[in-house]
Amino acid sequence: NPIYIAFVFFHFSMFITFENVVYFLTSIGLAIWINNYVVKAEEEYLLREFSEEYQRYMDSVKRWIFI
Repeated sequence: NPIYIAFVFFHFSMFITFENVVYFLTSIGLAIWINNYVVKAEEEYLLREFSEEYQRYMDSVKRWIFI
């Protein structure tokens, strides 16, 4: 998920650089969309493919680096 975090931080840094509220809103929207749709879809796929092994991995590792 580092690419997803970088994508959100890029939009947030654009907000800081250009002081445009649209970049701030898109960074929040991207974070919500990625967390609720993209990551969950990937997890469901990996659970179907690797079942128990991936479930053990999910239990031992946080979804996001800092959360």
